[in-house]
Amino acid sequence: MVSESPLSPQARRRDKIKNVLMAVRDNKWESFNDFLLAFYTSEDQAISRQANTSLGYKQGQTYALDIWVKNTHGESQQYLKQVITRKASEILISESDRALKEDSLHVSATGATIPRLTGDFGLSRLAELYRTLLPCMWLLLFALLTAENMYEWKSHRTKVNKETQAVQIVVVLISILLYVRNRATDAFQIMMGIFLASSGASRRVVDTLNHMGLSVSYAARDQARNFVHGALRLFAIVYDNINFTLRKASQRLDSATQQLNATTSAVFSLPSTISRAAYAAALSVSERNRRAFLRERLTLEALKPSLEKQAHLLQVFRYHVATILLTHSAEPLSKKHRKRMLKKAGFMKPKIRIISSEKTEFYPLPALAQEEASVGGTIKVVTKLFTQLLGLAEEVVDAELRLLVGDWLTIRNLRLMKSEIAEETTAFRRMSWVQECAMPFHFQLNAMYMLFRTHLGYPGDNNLSSLEHHRSLLRCSKLDPKKPEYNKAKELLYHSVIARVLDCARVCLGLPSHEDLRKWNFSWNDILRITTDIMDRFTTTSEAHKHLECGDDILAHAVLFLQDALIFLEFSDAI
Repeated sequence: MVSESPLSPQARRRDKIKNVLMAVRDNKWESFNDFLLAFYTSEDQAISRQANTSLGYKQGQTYALDIWVKNTHGESQQYLKQVITRKASEILISESDRALKEDSLHVSATGATIPRLTGDFGLSRLAELYRTLLPCMWLLLFALLTAENMYEWKSHRTKVNKETQAVQIVVVLISILLYVRNRATDAFQIMMGIFLASSGASRRVVDTLNHMGLSVSYAARDQARNFVHGALRLFAIVYDNINFTLRKASQRLDSATQQLNATTSAVFSLPSTISRAAYAAALSVSERNRRAFLRERLTLEALKPSLEKQAHLLQVFRYHVATILLTHSAEPLSKKHRKRMLKKAGFMKPKIRIISSEKTEFYPLPALAQEEASVGGTIKVVTKLFTQLLGLAEEVVDAELRLLVGDWLTIRNLRLMKSEIAEETTAFRRMSWVQECAMPFHFQLNAMYMLFRTHLGYPGDNNLSSLEHHRSLLRCSKLDPKKPEYNKAKELLYHSVIARVLDCARVCLGLPSHEDLRKWNFSWNDILRITTDIMDRFTTTSEAHKHLECGDDILAHAVLFLQDALIFLEFSDAI
């Protein structure tokens, strides 16, 4: 063995170690570990600063831990491994606590989008998220799955796609662990549940996988049935068709392009104020049948609004005119001052029958392999909704009116359905208990159609107050006079209303041009005065008739349009 020189690095390092150990012993420390414990827990600022510097990350710290584990034996080694394991478990629990608060690990009904379902179900995004939120758990599982097995050790070859498969398995394992600890972290399980349900998996399969933490339970699909059978609140059903086209590049007898027609539906609760006790007459089938033909007695006089409703409507007009003036005029006005005035204008808007804010219970139902575009399909859909999906007996269903909500095509088919089967023997088969209800947006859509049929005009009619003239000035695309595209029609309508209100303000102020209106620096009293002037001169039916008698058809039409447009604005706000 080669003798060491007294000046060699190894000898100097050995002497330093001996000197340190001697100093520790001379200062009455029982062991070097006691000294280290006191050193790192000292409250002295200078010592604490030095200890923190030593605890900072430095290259070689992992070697110290490796040597510590390697050089211990027997019970000491087992105890050291237990300490490391307990510390790793604390890190895992801390990471999982952070993951449980991550919103993206909970998928709501609106979060299960078509791109997510048609891709990889969000698994790649979950992998990146788990790597970030749970680095310790990811490292442990990934290291375990990618460790060399017996086959690789004997053949000296690595399995193909080993790391790719390991990533997928780690995502599944972490998803199960988080779901078992907290059912709200169900991003993976929701996607699996949708996949299993759409693939036709049985209830036993879904429940078994749920017990394994791989999927949501089948009971989630029964929540709508439990809610309906509880009968604590009134409910309605909304449904619509969904169509999938399965295209084939090569058309053959056994493989051709086909279209799948299905119906999606959901149950939702009505406000708690709408109870059976308060609306017993409204829910009665016989009472509805008794009033069925009263609309034949409707007269034009009955459609005229009462004085109270007219006063309410004038207050609504005043609010919308003032809001338009505050929002789209007076550039010199500061943002803060404009915001303060808009808040004042908000108090001008009248309020009636305010709906209380409460949570609406909403339960989606499984899709039906049945189209609802035809009358025959609608009959089958309605029957299956109540008897199969909700599990209600026919005698229970026809005991009171049942609200079915949909678009205009759905409403038309429901009415044709009741007319076609009016001669059936039982009340359930006659569907007399069905009460069709259009969605609020479709009322808004129909109101837009009516407004454009009245005020759009025709090209070349020289009506400067028509919407067609404004469309040509703005160079917008042409609109169908009977059923215009809603977004384009709404854009044209709002642009025209704002322009007319600003022009009315210019006329009331006696300003020669719109540039002068932009420089108008007004106060709140000025807004009230101009709003009242615009209301009196440009929004009343009497003023329109006065202009007609004077032969000014264009101004009369402009007044009538502004009146209808302001009503539409209020109707849109209400919806």
